[in-house]
Amino acid sequence: MTSYPTSFHCETDIEKYHCKGCTFQTDLTIFLKKHMEKSHKIKLENPNEIYNVDSYICKNCTFETYFPLKWLQHIRTCVRNNLVSNENKLLHCDQCSYKSKFPKSIEMHKVRVHFSKDTPKNGKKDGKWYKCDQCDYKTMYRHLRDHKIAKHLKVDEIQWHQCDECAYKAKNKRYLTVHRQVHHMDAKDIKWYECQKCPYKTKRNYTLKLHINSQHLSESETEWFQCEKCSYRAKRKNTLKDHVTTVHLDEKDINWYKCEHCTYKAKLKKNLKEHINNHHLSENEIKLYRCEKCSYATKHLRSIKLHISTKHVSEDEITWYHCEQCSYKSKYNNKLKQHVNAKHGNEKT
Repeated sequence: MTSYPTSFHCETDIEKYHCKGCTFQTDLTIFLKKHMEKSHKIKLENPNEIYNVDSYICKNCTFETYFPLKWLQHIRTCVRNNLVSNENKLLHCDQCSYKSKFPKSIEMHKVRVHFSKDTPKNGKKDGKWYKCDQCDYKTMYRHLRDHKIAKHLKVDEIQWHQCDECAYKAKNKRYLTVHRQVHHMDAKDIKWYECQKCPYKTKRNYTLKLHINSQHLSESETEWFQCEKCSYRAKRKNTLKDHVTTVHLDEKDINWYKCEHCTYKAKLKKNLKEHINNHHLSENEIKLYRCEKCSYATKHLRSIKLHISTKHVSEDEITWYHCEQCSYKSKYNNKLKQHVNAKHGNEKT
C-alpha cells in the first residue's frame, strides 16, 4: 500500500509535473502544456487559449516565483535575514534614549510618553480632540463613549453585558469578550501569544507586549514613564498613574472608589474590586482564578500567581519580577514591592 505524508508545510518538497517525452519538469500544469506544445508538437485542447500567470514577488529582494508555497517559504527566510541585517539600524527618539527598528513604534512612543496635556496625542496641532461634556477628559481617539459609560452613567442606566457562565458583567462588550477568553475558554481552543525569548505565553496580545517591555528590552529600548514630581519611573503608564495617585495626590484631589456595601473606599479601582470579591460576594458570585494545570482555585490573583510559580514552573521558566530602578529581581511581586518601598521609596512632595 502506498504511504502518504501525514502533514504538509511550506518546507515540504513539492511534487513536480514531469514530461513523459523528456526530462522536463515544472511546478505548474500550465507550463507543462506549453512545453509539450512547443517541444514535442503535441496539440492540446484549446490551442488558441492564452495563459496569463501571475508571479509572486518578494519585496525585500529580486526573488520571483509562480508557486505560492515556494514564495511563502522564501519570505519566511528573507524577512528573518532582513531583520538581522537591520539589527543595528535603529531609529532614535529625539527626546529621550528610546530606540526602535520601526517608525510606528517611535511615533507611538512619543504619543504615550512625551505629549503634553495641550498637545493632541497624534502630535499634530490640527488634530481633533474628543472632549467629555461632564469632566475635563479628552482624547484624540474615539474612546469618549467608553469613558462616559465607565465614569458618568448611573448604575441603572448602564446596558450591562452579562457573562452566561458566571455572575460577571461588564459595561463594555470588549471587556466581556476578554473575560470569556481568560476564564471560560477551553485550553485547546485558546489562541496563545507566545514570547520568542522565553517560555512565557498569554491569552492576550497586549499582555505579551507588556511582558516583553518589562522583561526583555534593554535600558535604551524600554519606554520609561517618568514621574514629574520625583525620580520614580515605570515601564507601564498605568503603574505610573497608580504611583502618582497613592504617593503624590492630596486626599481632596483623589477620585475615591467607594464600596456600595460598606464604608470602605480605595484610591485604586483594583483594590476596591479585590475588597468586594473578598467581603461582599456570595459563594456562587465570587470570581475565582483557576489553575489550568490542576484543580486549585482561589479568589486572589496574587495567590494563583504564587501557586503557579511554586508548583508548575521550572527554574528556567520562572517569570521574574524585575526592579525598574536597580538589578534586584524576585519570583514574587509582593517581595518586589517590599524591596521598592524599602530601597527606592519616595517622600510625598
